[in-house]
Amino acid sequence: MPAGLNYKINDKWNTRVMWDGTNLHPILTRYIDDWSLSLLLLDGTDPTLSVSVGF
Repeated sequence: MPAGLNYKINDKWNTRVMWDGTNLHPILTRYIDDWSLSLLLLDGTDPTLSVSVGF
């Protein structure tokens, strides 16, 4: 069963742990104005960047 847990560090930083039923994926996100930058560790080992823009 997929699941996740979020923890808001402050207004600019958030951390999340996602479980897809097989692997654990920790995520660290930095919020800047209308966009965010996330560092994901897919399977806990493979670093990946994600950029999101709100409009």
